[in-house]
Amino acid sequence: MENNQYFGTEKVGKLLAQFAIPCILSLIISCFYNIVDQIFVGSGVFKCILRKK
Repeated sequence: MENNQYFGTEKVGKLLAQFAIPCILSLIISCFYNIVDQIFVGSGVFKCILRKK
């Protein structure tokens, strides 16, 4: 079984790297996904509007 005092005994820098880096990466990936999605949806809506004119 793992040590239950992991947060109380481990160095702050190591804990910060272990937990913050994956969180930051997931936020960056989510941001890129939203940007690409907006580009595709925006171009589709723009084409739809041009067809109606």
